Amino acid sequence: MSALVTGGAAALDAAPAHAYQGSASGRARADAPNVYVALESVVLSAEGKGTAKVRIGNSGYADVTGDVYVYLITPYYVNFDGLPTGYESSYIVHNPAPNIPEMIRCRIPASELTARREAAAFSVSVKSVPNGPQFFDFFQAFAPTTGDTELISNEAVATIAQDVPALPTAPDDANLVNLYFTYLQPRLKAGSTSPLRVYVGNKGPKAPTADAVFSFVTPFRVKVDRDDLAFKALHPTYHHDVTDTDVPDIVSFKVPRLSLVPDPKLLVAPGVLPSFRIPLIGYEGGNPNRGGKGMLAVGGTKDFDPNLAVTISRINVIEP
Repeated sequence: MSALVTGGAAALDAAPAHAYQGSASGRARADAPNVYVALESVVLSAEGKGTAKVRIGNSGYADVTGDVYVYLITPYYVNFDGLPTGYESSYIVHNPAPNIPEMIRCRIPASELTARREAAAFSVSVKSVPNGPQFFDFFQAFAPTTGDTELISNEAVATIAQDVPALPTAPDDANLVNLYFTYLQPRLKAGSTSPLRVYVGNKGPKAPTADAVFSFVTPFRVKVDRDDLAFKALHPTYHHDVTDTDVPDIVSFKVPRLSLVPDPKLLVAPGVLPSFRIPLIGYEGGNPNRGGKGMLAVGGTKDFDPNLAVTISRINVIEP
């Protein structure tokens, strides 16, 4: 299995802050822009390569008041194969490790998002990392826009699938594990904090030889509370240093291998899995059912998990 990492933060100049005037449940106003973004599903070739197509437009009756940034996040085990052409773009997270999604942003000039107009579509090349799952998690796009009052269309997801999927084959000397996680869905209002409680387990047959790594991508308009002392004790690695609330956090940290013995009753009360909490902060301009994602990955070179599907999951955050 490809090497996993927990480090490598990147710095990036922040995009202009946005003033949101509505919510995902609000209707588009006649005097406001209504930006939308759309993704097409991608089928990768047998070599693991493909092209993702992105469309962005303004279906509102008012022009946007400034340039719009489109943020794109890959699934786990998928990387960008270079930056898109046609628009100014840059990496926010550029990391080849399979357990760390990559993130880029593209700047769409305001002149291309006048009222009732669809900007020219652009494409970005993607490639899979070897020994990944048969089915990948979702590819994400987000286009926050000042003055937009209908926010559901600012966010899009699409699937990425392998043309010839194949389960990874375990080496003869592999230490077989079957990691998984579940979570309690947090209720997070804009301007408030709420913890995400994640439970981890291992169906065996063996315990890991090294600590595992949990990586988490926050939903759009949600950040990790980096000042939380209990979370700091986990020694998390943030994979970018951008504090702009439009930019999701991508964070990872180690999960002690002794928390992943096949029988958790040895560690805690019967029926209770080991858990940890991630403190979240909500901000205006997010959808009421916001989707982030997580992955629990092996960290040892001998550890091998043949069932990656249950190590990766969407993580929803509800705004009541």
